[in-house]
Amino acid sequence: FVIAKAHCDGKYPSKDAPPVVPVSQSSALDGETARVQMESIARVLSDRYLEGHDTIQAVECLLAVSDVHNAVELLLRCYEPMLAFVCTKMLLGDQLGAQWPETLELLALQSERHFLRDLAKELWASHPRAAERSSLLAVRMDPSTLQPAEYYKTMAEQALGDADYGAAVFAFVCAGEYTHAVGTAVPRLHGLFFDLENMDPESPPGMVLREEMRRIVDALSFMPVPQMTVPEISKVLACASHAGLIEACARGYHDIGLPLAQTTRNIIRAQNLEFPVSIGDMFLKEVKSRGRFRPAEALAALQRMMVDNTLAPGDMEKAQLLSGELMAAAHEAEVTPIAARDKQTILAGANLPAGGKGDARVSVVTTKPIRGAAVVLEDGRSFISQTEAVAWGRVNPFSPLNTGGIMLPP
Repeated sequence: FVIAKAHCDGKYPSKDAPPVVPVSQSSALDGETARVQMESIARVLSDRYLEGHDTIQAVECLLAVSDVHNAVELLLRCYEPMLAFVCTKMLLGDQLGAQWPETLELLALQSERHFLRDLAKELWASHPRAAERSSLLAVRMDPSTLQPAEYYKTMAEQALGDADYGAAVFAFVCAGEYTHAVGTAVPRLHGLFFDLENMDPESPPGMVLREEMRRIVDALSFMPVPQMTVPEISKVLACASHAGLIEACARGYHDIGLPLAQTTRNIIRAQNLEFPVSIGDMFLKEVKSRGRFRPAEALAALQRMMVDNTLAPGDMEKAQLLSGELMAAAHEAEVTPIAARDKQTILAGANLPAGGKGDARVSVVTTKPIRGAAVVLEDGRSFISQTEAVAWGRVNPFSPLNTGGIMLPP
């Protein structure tokens, strides 16, 4: 690939220097065509390596043709934040924080998990919202370094006056006014959920609302949630899990979409919470998202829901319409492969056998035997797979056990 790239760009040295001749327009076009073909072949081979969970070979194919952007995206998808950090720093300089803040977030949270607090502070300092994230880190690690509480209360009042709810929730959390933080965050999140039900979450307006949603949920995750009252805990966790469902559907993380919908449903029913989105709409959203990549599987899941009374009578008409769409999509997929790329997290070793019947661990998220590495949760006896832990932590900062504990990346 490197040699082919040099040939296409006219930079491959010959044994004897040829005489300098003007480059004709047709030869320049031929070089561009060859370059496009070479990059296409590199992507095809990269996908094949990725199917075998060989992340490094897949990334090398892209880097060999200077496709740095997609290479870094692939490293993040395959949960290689350190390699993504190094490649970006070496090849793209200062673009790391602006283009791939998730790299800094993952490394900072990993540093926090392993009690490398100074490193976490240094990484957050390069984040686009450096001041905000550094202050939130101080809330969890060293509150004595924060400004006086009155400073943040004044900031919260100003933010509310400007209808900047993300800033208001952040300020209330830093001030230690957790009840006010929940009281501000929950109504705003409910409004965002309602608005996102009526628009494409991947459209520019939808992405703006999702960014505000993530900002609010992230700020709430720095509160001592397990020490709060049960109503407050349930409201925070229900909003966080539904926000996670929206993000999972938008990002294509369909393997955790259903567990997130079930988590929200369980909290709402257990605490009899008012919620702006019906339980049926949550499950239909997840099925529709899964249908973009696996229409036959999504159709089977929808048919099970229609049979086992998961959906309310009022949702059956929507389900029947969606069933027709999925049937058509499944039939089309048998003839023409789906062009949309699956964005699921892919980890090395994630397909290793789960072990024998006696020693296989079962995931509390999917209730299926765990393949590959397992991650132990805060109770010390519950497990999820490493793939599930990475995907869950990317869209929901709280543990799937609904204790209010934090889900730091493994």
